[in-house]
Amino acid sequence: MTDLIPTAKAQRWDPAEVVRVLLAEEPAGRDAANLRTRRKRAGFPAGKTFGDWDETASSISRQVQDSLKTLEWISRKENLCVCGPSGTGKSDFTEALGQAAVEAGRTVAWFAIEDLGSCPYWHRSLRGALVGHFAAVEVTSSPGSRRLAEAMRRTGAGPAAERFYDEHVEADAVHEQIVRREVVDGLLKDEPDLEPDVAFGIGATGLLDSRLARYLLAAWREDRSALPAPLPHVRARKPARSKT
Repeated sequence: MTDLIPTAKAQRWDPAEVVRVLLAEEPAGRDAANLRTRRKRAGFPAGKTFGDWDETASSISRQVQDSLKTLEWISRKENLCVCGPSGTGKSDFTEALGQAAVEAGRTVAWFAIEDLGSCPYWHRSLRGALVGHFAAVEVTSSPGSRRLAEAMRRTGAGPAAERFYDEHVEADAVHEQIVRREVVDGLLKDEPDLEPDVAFGIGATGLLDSRLARYLLAAWREDRSALPAPLPHVRARKPARSKT
């Protein structure tokens, strides 16, 4: 577009031809600008596209790759889960799919695993995931409180700590039924299309909880703090270990 006017002057184009070319170029320029905006908002981590992808080096069959590249599964509102060991190209492949979706005019949002716990709070369109996140916490909190109450007794944490978790065993059991029958069931009766989003919120919560548990237990077994850095003005104190 920036070279058009100098070219028209040098070649002495007819004014009508200049206008015609300008009108033809304007939509293309607008589409390119929209594409750049969608890419920026998506927050892709590395800018990988299928131009960088070596389909022969992947364990995903060529037929499956070609099928996913059509993006028809998005139109059908299907979920995609890509699993495999570290370093096998999962992130590159999924980012390339996201880039293809952006080029097809779709809006994409890239989340790192660390963002999954907070992303449902960012936009109303993620309300299904938010309800799933909330439900996962409430449905599992009563059994968790029971185990914590037993841990308080086993470690001698005292009556106040025991009473705190004992009360939550019964209270959270009531909350569980409310969440199941009123919150989740009520939402899906009104908006049944949100069922995959609710499932996503539940799955994301479980995944993050599992990763946190592994991290904390590893620190416990190695007899070290799970904090990235010591708290200021706090003396390090080793917790009492249970003999059981």
